[in-house]
Amino acid sequence: MYFIYGEFKWFTAARHKFLTLPRVDNYSVYIGHIPEKYRGDTALLSYFRTIFNSENVVEATVALDISNLERKVAYRERVVRNLENALLLRGLKGIEPTHISKTGEHIVSIPFYNEELENLNNEISEITSKIESSKEEERRKGIAEEDQAITTSLKEAHEQGGSNRFINGSDAAKDRNLSPSKKVIDKTAEDIKKYLSNVKDIGSKSVQIATELIRGSEDGKVRDGGFVTFNSLTAKNQCAQMIHHETPFIFQVMDAPLPKDIFWQNVGLPHQTQQIGFLIAQMLSAGLCIFWTIPVAFVSSFSEVNSLKKMIPGLKDTVANHPWIDPLLAQLNPLLLIVLKMILPLILSRICEREGHISRTKLIASVLTKLVLFLIIQIFFIAGISGSIYEKLPDIIQDSRKIVDLLATSVPGQVKSFAQYVIVSTFLSSGLELLRVVRVCHGWVRSKVGPNLSEKQRKSTFMGIKPLTEPDELDIPVVFAESILFLMILLVYSCIAPIMSYIMLMVFVVKLVTYMNQFFFIYSGKDDQGGILWSRMMKMILLCMLIAQVTLGGIMSIKASALSSTLLIPLLCTTIVFALYLEQEHYKVTHYLPSTICKFTDVQNEGKIDMTFLDGQYIQPALKAKEMHPSPFDEADMAVEATKVLSPVV
Repeated sequence: MYFIYGEFKWFTAARHKFLTLPRVDNYSVYIGHIPEKYRGDTALLSYFRTIFNSENVVEATVALDISNLERKVAYRERVVRNLENALLLRGLKGIEPTHISKTGEHIVSIPFYNEELENLNNEISEITSKIESSKEEERRKGIAEEDQAITTSLKEAHEQGGSNRFINGSDAAKDRNLSPSKKVIDKTAEDIKKYLSNVKDIGSKSVQIATELIRGSEDGKVRDGGFVTFNSLTAKNQCAQMIHHETPFIFQVMDAPLPKDIFWQNVGLPHQTQQIGFLIAQMLSAGLCIFWTIPVAFVSSFSEVNSLKKMIPGLKDTVANHPWIDPLLAQLNPLLLIVLKMILPLILSRICEREGHISRTKLIASVLTKLVLFLIIQIFFIAGISGSIYEKLPDIIQDSRKIVDLLATSVPGQVKSFAQYVIVSTFLSSGLELLRVVRVCHGWVRSKVGPNLSEKQRKSTFMGIKPLTEPDELDIPVVFAESILFLMILLVYSCIAPIMSYIMLMVFVVKLVTYMNQFFFIYSGKDDQGGILWSRMMKMILLCMLIAQVTLGGIMSIKASALSSTLLIPLLCTTIVFALYLEQEHYKVTHYLPSTICKFTDVQNEGKIDMTFLDGQYIQPALKAKEMHPSPFDEADMAVEATKVLSPVV
């Protein structure tokens, strides 16, 4: 606990430094479940400009339902890739490429793809232009309505004596970009309430205009989620911590992810759909946990070679004739557990996708939490008691408290099994990690499979297979979850089997050296999220501490050591109090920037940093490119590629 408390100090300073960096996600928020009145770029922008200084609110973007457009854009990308490949084939090999159509006809590829691409560009440009024109009309009408609303509210304030001057319509138009505090200074709370009411009318009318303009189209329907970008860290952090609506889940604000990290299909997902998906994901996770007990318990029965000899007929004679099989069979249990552990993240990722996360980071966090719980339950507990659970199952059903007695009698006998597991898992995973075996295999397969005629093609991913030239990323859920499991083993077995302390020291040193090397030389830091999962890991560590203390208490009690069990109670209570203490403010402080740092950074950045990097970042990818064309290849390019992929022509 002392070291955890110390970790908060340096991490908080590092986290705050990261949150001041000029990154678009540090200046933006995601707004979920937007009320219908504000489901429009202009309406949402107007709302936040009434709450904050209008000069600090750069833009607001509400997500659109453009599934038809997205399908066309995806198909256009495939057409462009096919066209580029056909052009390269003709340029490099001098052949006219053909392909078979759905009807079974042989078609000359280049003219077909050129015509298909032209049609798609026209269709996509038409849909995109229609959506853009609807947004522009919404913005124009919204500005006119806003001018009228400002004029009306200020006239009312002037008539009641709350304003020092009369502002007419033209003055309102000139002052549109001033902060609301300057526009309605000296106004009473009732005046401000009327002003906000007028802004709500603007939002309602703007959304109605946008809906009318795109009515009849398959694309363009507004969703109830979007992004708001500020040019001030102070305004952004104020927005993220405020309650924006009296109804729970309405105007739900959270930190925005990086644009490339967004799952756009989940942005603006209806609240009911999101909650049902979350509930289904939890039920599937619980069902998987119950089902996974069967293979884990079966594999754990292989922990002793003598048990295998009894289970498998003829194995005893085979081992006697070939003694080298004996040590190999001893490693069968940890190896099979590692295989089961490798399969879990793939299944859990598919389950967590149903929860409707808007970003890859949120998905990773969800997978990490579930994977940690799975490993603790399945590897530590189920594997530890599988030999005794079948005998004690009737007693446990009658009295659930006997599970503690079962743990107390079974856990101490698993020292050898867990020592084997951590050693095999660490050296196998570290060896594969340092040698990049999996990545090299992927790169070799990619070099043999898929288009490889040009440098661009060789560097591209094909059917999920990445080339070696593409920077790799750390598999966070797998690495972090395994570290938590190892910590759990250390906390329990360091007390009842001190030799495990030395084994775990060796294991953590090996892992430290391995991943330090990978972070320095292999993994890309472009997707660094500034320790966003750190708080979650601290909570997992505290959970492991509590579980370990309860388990040790059970072991002490079954050994009839009343004094030892009693002395563990203050430790358990202290750990609970410490965890509750951290929950009060510490995690919140690491998540948000303090107002002093926000203000200092804003003043320091004023006039020194070009804030145009914030413009147009949260636009759906399908709306960004009206037209797309194949990469041009001149004769020099063709000559270079020919030397790489073709034999010399005689």
